[in-house]
Amino acid sequence: MDNTLVGLRISDIDNNTLYSNQALLDIFGYKNIDEVRAKSPQEYYSPESYADYLKMREKYGHGEIIPDQVDIDIVRKDGTVRHLQALFKIVLWDGKQQYQTLYNDITQRKQAEAALHESEEKYRLIVENSSDFIYTLNAKGEFIMYLLPLRISLAIILPI
Repeated sequence: MDNTLVGLRISDIDNNTLYSNQALLDIFGYKNIDEVRAKSPQEYYSPESYADYLKMREKYGHGEIIPDQVDIDIVRKDGTVRHLQALFKIVLWDGKQQYQTLYNDITQRKQAEAALHESEEKYRLIVENSSDFIYTLNAKGEFIMYLLPLRISLAIILPI
């Protein structure tokens, strides 16, 4: 468990950290488990993710089913924000029921998704505001898509 790339945390019902591996320390920017234990969730979650965390704990306390996987944003010790996928599971630890959370850093994936979305939005704006006829052909040379400029109209002339 200590040598995985995924952050691992074992906690009790009161959210006290019983164990954390090196990957978790690296993700959060901590030197040791004592730094993890010294922080409350409010200190390492983003405000939005902390609000979601509180809602989830409340639901769990009322016996409601909560998701076993969520995306969260954390604020590392150095102040940088990271996007994580958190997976939850009840485990047996030292003979007692405890809570395992796996943290997978998905920051690069989220950044790539945002860049792709931005690129697609720019492409859409270019196409919608173009004064040129734009078309796409398939491998056989057949039209598969064409877009007409918004500022022109076509007149269809039918034979009499």
